[in-house]
Parts: sequence; structure tokens; C-alpha cells
Amino acid sequence: DFWKSKIRWFEEFGLTKLEIGNVIRKSPLTLSLSVETLESKLRWFEELGLSKTEIFNLVCQRPTILNIATDTLELKLAWLKSIGLTESQLVKYIARYPSVLAVSVDDCLKPRLAALQKYTSSDELIDIITRSSYWHLGSPSEFKAVVARLRQGCTPMSYSGSIDEGGASR
Repeated sequence: DFWKSKIRWFEEFGLTKLEIGNVIRKSPLTLSLSVETLESKLRWFEELGLSKTEIFNLVCQRPTILNIATDTLELKLAWLKSIGLTESQLVKYIARYPSVLAVSVDDCLKPRLAALQKYTSSDELIDIITRSSYWHLGSPSEFKAVVARLRQGCTPMSYSGSIDEGGASR
């Protein structure tokens, strides 16, 4: 009954059996979370400003994020705001690239930001960050080439628009 309640909860959330299987395969620990914890985490993402569709996509893409303590997620959000992302940019970025919540600030984000800053001006840094997840997933040894491609209007990943102050894509 313990497992069935979790499966039922995911079904009520809107996931198909195949998607539930993928969530469990990607993050088996998610099944150890209580239904109350899952519901609390979803409310937290709603309060952040993500739509139900964006939360659904986040759960399907990166279910491990459900296992991260809310306090830890709050610290990551605070750090992302501290580098200059506005609230609306932050929400849009997380909706497009939820993996940013799954990586360590100290071990991944800070060193990669420092590497990226070597090749960008402070004026273009946020624009480059919001145009691609490459800065937090890609190889810092390739940042110089990536920044050059982004300056030319290309993108190293599939998304080429940036996120403006109002949160709209350009």
C-alpha cells in the first residue's frame, strides 16, 4: 500500500505509467519520499512561480530535484539571484534548465561562473547565462569558444533566445 500510494499520487499529478517508470529509473529515492513531502515540494515550486506544466516537465526531466531539501534549493536560488538574475529570469531559467538545481553551487556553479567571467563582460554575463544551460553543464575549457558562438547569435545548446527582465523570451 505504501508504494501504491506513491504511484497513485504520480498518476494523479498527471504522469503516465511510462513517465512514472522513468522518474523511478532516474531517481529511485523519490519513492522513499512521503506523499506529504511530494505535495509540499510541488507547492514550493508553484510559490516560486512555476506553472503546473513547468513543474510537470521538471519532475519528468530531473526527478532527483524532488529529493533535494527545500533549504538547499533556497540557497541555490539565493546564489543565482546574487549573480544578477532577476526573479522572473530565475523562474524562466529553472523552467527551461531544471538541472541547475541539481548541481552544487560550490563545486560546480561558482567555479564555472568564474571561468565564464574570464570571457565575458559584466554587461553580457546574465544574457549569456540565460541563453544556454551550457555554463552550468558544459566544459569550462570550451567557454571561450561558446561565448564567441553566443556573441555571433548561435547557441551551443538547443535554445537560442535570452530571457529579458519581464521573463519573456527574445
